Amino acid sequence: MKKSKKVIVILLSIMIVLTSLVAYASSALRLGVLNPSFYANFMPALNAYDSMYDSFSDYLLEPIQAMEVPEEIQGVPEDLVKIAIPKKEFNKIIGKTIGGSVGWLLYNHDEVEIPVKYLSDNLYTTIANDERVINSETNIKLTMDAIVAQRLGIFTPSEQYQHTLRGYIYYFLTAGSQDRMDYFDYWTDVFFYYYGVRLTWITIGSFALLILLFAVLVLITKDKRETPIRIAKILCIFYGAINVLAALGLFFIPWIAKLFSSLSSYVKYLEYARSLTNSFGILVMFYALLLIIAATILTIVERKIVSKA
Repeated sequence: MKKSKKVIVILLSIMIVLTSLVAYASSALRLGVLNPSFYANFMPALNAYDSMYDSFSDYLLEPIQAMEVPEEIQGVPEDLVKIAIPKKEFNKIIGKTIGGSVGWLLYNHDEVEIPVKYLSDNLYTTIANDERVINSETNIKLTMDAIVAQRLGIFTPSEQYQHTLRGYIYYFLTAGSQDRMDYFDYWTDVFFYYYGVRLTWITIGSFALLILLFAVLVLITKDKRETPIRIAKILCIFYGAINVLAALGLFFIPWIAKLFSSLSSYVKYLEYARSLTNSFGILVMFYALLLIIAATILTIVERKIVSKA
C-alpha cells in the first residue's frame, strides 16, 4: 500500500471512530433515553413501573400506618388501592404519561394529560362503592377520602388550569404570571422542540455519514479487504463492552450506592426505582448483544478473507 494511501486510510479510520462516537451517543439518546415509545410501550411491557407503584401505594397509605385500624377493616385500605388502581393499569398510565411528556417537550407531539385527577377519581369511586366500606360501622370512608384529598389533592391544580403537563407547569411554576407562562412557552415551543428535532437529524446524519465513510474505505482498501471489517469489528466490541458495563451498573445501582456513604441516604429511593433501572439495563444489554453478534459475524468474515488471501 502506497504511503499516500496509508495516510488516507488512517484519516478515514479516525473519521470513522469520531463519527461512530456521535452515532452511538445520539442513538442512545434518541432511541433510548429520549424515545417516547420506549417509556410508553417498552417499559410497561417489562412492568418497569412496578417499583413506582409500590412507592405510590406506600406514600398514599402512610397515614394509615400511624392509626389504630379496627380489626374488621384491617387490610381494606390496601385492597381499595389495588382495586382502584391495578398495578398493570398503573404501568400503562405512567408509561403513557412519561412517554407523552417526552414527546411533547422534545418532538412537538400532542399534549399529555397528567393522571393525578384520574387516579383520585378512581379511588373516590372505589371507596364509595366498596361493600366493606358501606357496611362498616367505622368512619373508614371519611378517613380514606381525607387521605386521598391530602396525599393527591396537593398535586391537583385549580380548575382554571388544564390537567396537562403544560397546565401543571403553569400552576406550580408560574404563580399565575402571564410573563412566566409566555417565557415557558417560548422555551418549550422553540428550544426543546428545536433541539429534539435536531437530535433526530444528528442521529440519522451520523449513521449515514458512517456508512458513507465505510464505503469509501472499502473502495480504497481493495487490496486489503479485511481492514474495514476489522475496524467495524473493533468498534462493535468496544461499544458492546461499554453497553455491558452500563447494563451491569444499572442492574446493581442500589448495591453500588450502599458502598458509598455519601449515597446511602438515596438507597431507599433507588430501591423504589429498581424496576425502572432494570428495564434500562435490559434495553442496554439487548443493544450490547446485537453488537456482540455483529462483532462475531465480522470476525468470521475477516478470517475467511484472510484465509483466502
